[in-house]
Amino acid sequence: MGLKDFFVETRSMEPEEARKFIREHDEGAYTLLDVRQPAEYAEYRIPGAKLIPLPELADSLELLDPDKTTLVYCAVGKRSLAAAKLLIGRGFREVYNIEGGIRAWQGGVAKGPRELALYLLRGAFTVKDVVQSAYHMERGLAAFYSGLADKAESPELKNALLKLAGVEDRHIALVLQLYEDMGFDPQDIGSANDPQVMEGGLSLQEMMDQARESIRTPLDVIGSGMMFEAQAMDLYMRFSEETNDETVKAVLLTLAGEEKKHLEAFAILMEKATRKRQG
Repeated sequence: MGLKDFFVETRSMEPEEARKFIREHDEGAYTLLDVRQPAEYAEYRIPGAKLIPLPELADSLELLDPDKTTLVYCAVGKRSLAAAKLLIGRGFREVYNIEGGIRAWQGGVAKGPRELALYLLRGAFTVKDVVQSAYHMERGLAAFYSGLADKAESPELKNALLKLAGVEDRHIALVLQLYEDMGFDPQDIGSANDPQVMEGGLSLQEMMDQARESIRTPLDVIGSGMMFEAQAMDLYMRFSEETNDETVKAVLLTLAGEEKKHLEAFAILMEKATRKRQG
């Protein structure tokens, strides 16, 4: 960063403004930039964020599109402010610093290192394989909720889990329709013998084992749903950055857009459930 960058005027967004911006814009139409360190990014991040640590930013500008609106965040907003100044000083058209950073972010976040579930799509970057992978992840989550519902002790928790299983069934139908619209036979997308994989990339059994002790109330169910949708959106967005096949990229961005809608629906459910609990 040069001396002149300290005097560059920057614009900022409150977290709620940033969520509204992301909600109203198509995936791939803007850049969401995380300038924290890799360990921070792996712990949790806003879904779809591209990681370029602040110390590496000046030498990595070719990885960004200066003509796209860029939203920058860090932990609390200080590193991202410096990053925003640097980008504006290098000719980026429209840059916003997300005030308060990810600590002020109340939406869903994605977790885990970049390699989480990478095996799902590694070497399988054809349109057909991408949609098949999406189908198996959605099917795994539907089975996850149904399996937990079978073991739920309270009728209220069982009902919440079955509702989310129903939501995932609708997701599966959307993926199947996308598969068919692309000219593939929906009968060959998968079988009951295929390994069941969660949207976060772990096996169905692994996720159920991890979640069984932490999902005890309807609010827990909704919170877990938000986490899974955030993971899926993040997965599709990051893979869209890795492929040079424009058809595959378009499908991945479409799937990411669907997950964003699902995440917003979960946020509404969370708000209603919280108000109900508060009386």
